[in-house]
Amino acid sequence: MILVIVLSHLEFLGGDSQRNVYDLFLHNPGLAVSFFFMVSGFGLTYRAFTGKRVLSPDQPIWRPETLKLCVCYGIRRVRKVYGLYLLTCLLTVPVFVYMGMTQQGQTLMDALLRNGIKVLIMPTLLQSASGIASLATLLNGVGWFLSSMFVLYMAYPLLERWNFQRAVGKAQYWLPAVLGVGAITRAGFVYIGSVTPLDYLYYGSPYIRVFEFALGMLVCDLYMQYRNKLQGKIGTSAELAVTAAVLVCVFAGAILFQGAGWLANLTEQALALCLIFVFAFEGGKLSALLGSEMMVSLGSASMYIFLTHYCLRIHICQWIGLFVTSETWADGICVAGIAVFTALWTAFLVKKEARKK
Repeated sequence: MILVIVLSHLEFLGGDSQRNVYDLFLHNPGLAVSFFFMVSGFGLTYRAFTGKRVLSPDQPIWRPETLKLCVCYGIRRVRKVYGLYLLTCLLTVPVFVYMGMTQQGQTLMDALLRNGIKVLIMPTLLQSASGIASLATLLNGVGWFLSSMFVLYMAYPLLERWNFQRAVGKAQYWLPAVLGVGAITRAGFVYIGSVTPLDYLYYGSPYIRVFEFALGMLVCDLYMQYRNKLQGKIGTSAELAVTAAVLVCVFAGAILFQGAGWLANLTEQALALCLIFVFAFEGGKLSALLGSEMMVSLGSASMYIFLTHYCLRIHICQWIGLFVTSETWADGICVAGIAVFTALWTAFLVKKEARKK
């Protein structure tokens, strides 16, 4: 999934007409992004089922200590990648200063001031809560994802309380309700974005991604509810079927859903839910393959790949642009390859330091 997102950020391979191979078949990150929000909600909820919950059942919600606990929980969840996030943001500053001076007619002081303000904002990890694209994507264009996850991590203890009090045992009813409310909310946010500066509410904000996060929690409820009944019955055939459907949606979605963004979004969310539910049983050969050491290492490096690839893309494309007039597929492969290698190496170093502690 992470490679689908990396591929979708090589927009320079596309064309103005949006009828070329890249735009038609390779530029569709929607399902992969939804998957990561859902799988995060699934993982946290599974941990709550099998271990200790963040909030004790009798802990009052509207207390200062509960708010502090939520904030601390969010900080703990992003602590491991926070340093890399800051580094990737800072590394893009020289490029954006250069681009401001050469492409936007800014003076050196003006470019430094504009990017200096961004440097002051981005450490908070709250930029996605603004609902404004230019703020949510500042410096590292994919930083909105970590920012949204940080906000959702802070909200998770409260969502966990709701889940165990209201949704457990009733996930089959809550799932379609959350899907429907999420679709209606997205439509409302699209309209708001068309008439106000809040142009990122519908995509890169925690206010819309909370629905996918909650869907991941609910599919975990469903898995726990039917785990014993379906264990051994969901195997390779189900894994192949859902994987094939996901691949068709990812690589042919632009053709299948032309002019029907709402249908594409609902389909992507439904397929992501099915993918998580089916593979949670680990009953087929595909799940066994994904459990191999190499695939586990790649999975553990996903966030590192996610955070580094956009920064590397900006640098590589900018400096390549000094020597050639247009980027090619070779440049795209170069960006993707360096991003994956850098992320895997970073993940290895982080794990090595963790073992020392």
